[in-house]
Amino acid sequence: MLALSSDAAPTLSPEQLEAACRARGLDGVELVVIPGQDPEQLAARARAPVVGLRVDSLDEHTAPALARASRALAAPVSVAGEAIEPALLDRLVATFEAEGGRLLLGHRTDLDAALAALATIRARDTAVLGLAWELEPATANLEAASAVLLVTRDLLGVVRLH
Repeated sequence: MLALSSDAAPTLSPEQLEAACRARGLDGVELVVIPGQDPEQLAARARAPVVGLRVDSLDEHTAPALARASRALAAPVSVAGEAIEPALLDRLVATFEAEGGRLLLGHRTDLDAALAALATIRARDTAVLGLAWELEPATANLEAASAVLLVTRDLLGVVRLH
């Protein structure tokens, strides 16, 4: 699926985002949820199909609403892997499992970081977790890109081009 991130056009209304998606032949929109926003209300206002939710951080207070929105939209929530404390991850996984959502841990184009994220997910042995690759072609060293794709492909839920 190809989508437009609401982060790329933060001043557009839901109607304008939908029109921008249609004009570009995109499948939908990725909604960036900022602190204080209700993800369920935000998703309800979206006019274009929502293919993902993205947050800069995640904690035990925000996780239940995000997990419910993920389930209702059948769309994953993604967050940078380093934004989650390891001790918190198991509690977040339990919340997403209980609410029926999906959580993707973001990683950059660095093979060691991708392998570490993969190990974190495999150690928990749950279908709730997956990976989101934050790919910045203009600034990343792309020599490892094919290796990153090869090792993460089974758990890769999103490739986000910046």
